[in-house]
Amino acid sequence: MQDDGGWVELAPASAPRDAGWPVRRRRILVGAGLLALLLVALVTVGGLVAARQLAEEEAAATAASTTSLLSTAVIVPVLSDSLVRGTVGQTQSAREALDEVVRGWILGTDGVVRVKLSTEAGVIVYSDEAELIGRTSPLDRHDRATLRAGGLDAHVVDSDAVEERFDDAPGTLLVAYRGIETPDGTKLLVEVLFDYDRLTERSGQVWLRFAGVTIGVIAVLFVLLGSLIGWLLSRLAREEAARQEELRGELQLALGDAADDRRRLAESLRDGVVHELTGTALALSAASRELSQTDPVRSRLLATSARHVRDGLGGLRTLLIDLHPATLSVVALAPALEDLAARARNRGLTVRIDVPDRTGLDADEERLVFRMARECFANTMAHAHAGHLALTLHGRLLEIVDDGVGFELGSELGSVLGGSPVDGAERPRTGLRILVDAAHTSGASLSIRTAPAQGVRIRLRLP
Repeated sequence: MQDDGGWVELAPASAPRDAGWPVRRRRILVGAGLLALLLVALVTVGGLVAARQLAEEEAAATAASTTSLLSTAVIVPVLSDSLVRGTVGQTQSAREALDEVVRGWILGTDGVVRVKLSTEAGVIVYSDEAELIGRTSPLDRHDRATLRAGGLDAHVVDSDAVEERFDDAPGTLLVAYRGIETPDGTKLLVEVLFDYDRLTERSGQVWLRFAGVTIGVIAVLFVLLGSLIGWLLSRLAREEAARQEELRGELQLALGDAADDRRRLAESLRDGVVHELTGTALALSAASRELSQTDPVRSRLLATSARHVRDGLGGLRTLLIDLHPATLSVVALAPALEDLAARARNRGLTVRIDVPDRTGLDADEERLVFRMARECFANTMAHAHAGHLALTLHGRLLEIVDDGVGFELGSELGSVLGGSPVDGAERPRTGLRILVDAAHTSGASLSIRTAPAQGVRIRLRLP
């Protein structure tokens, strides 16, 4: 992201990275809850489908039983041979007698909406709908078998599939058949049509009561399942926390042992070699001054040796900080940065360090500043061909500036931010990548401003 001043933000300010990985209890609970709801829905839908099928089977059985009872107890006692074979007047009288009992005792009973009697040839000899009498509706194989055997049959049909006309037009019908005989043995087929919805209403009420109990039981099971899952997740979280704590303890113990070894080595170098080399450098400088008048050649040789020893001391102090970063609390940030500056000055750079003695930063922040400075100084000495280098720390803002050759940031930005190099970049800027990673890990903001022949400016703003 580039602002109007040419600054490009390489690492935005953010919260420091957290190495933990918490157990996502809410996600697991939500998943388990959704799964349980899905199971409840499947059970409920399956129950409804099964209940409908059972209700249909029960309705068919009820219709067959009702038709058998009505045929035997109501129709057969008033049935006359004249209904099939007789004079016009006799047939009409037989129909009227039958119509009287059908309308008085059968229609409307348990949802009955139509009653018909047919011969084996399919001729309708009686119907409560007078227009149907005399029509021929051939019987199918099952109906003829029912008629001949005097048996029972029932099934569900749609009202549009039958040649009937109803005032209230029920949507679904249940048709029941019963084979009967006239007094002289003529076989007839009784066909009774029921309103399916009215017939299954009672079954539906029974199902609703059953469904209420079933859903209540499922809800209780769901609550118990949720409680069990919550308890298991709590136990899992505790065990995971205990395991992580144990691993952290083992890791801290291992790191502590390594840190103790590095601290002892750093203290040994600081208290031994560093002090001895410091004394050597002072002695060489003193000897150089004493010989400056009597033996200029040896005096210059001793001065050069003293300078090399001091350079070595600077590098050794930097090594001590790398070896044990807590050494910064002993060495202090400003002297450590001066050691970096001394090494750069030996390369011919003019270096200015502006850092207060008391920075107000904690140990981790001082280590981050030192790491940034060390990497920037190394990049400048290796690539910038600069003449001047300046480091300034004001409050929580670190700024490092050189007057080197600079570079085209667009050619490096993709690789620096983790993508592919663009515009023909030769390779990723490893130094910039290190700076970005360090800033991102600590949550600091890192920005850069550069261009060819305009040097490089780096800003680190601590969180």
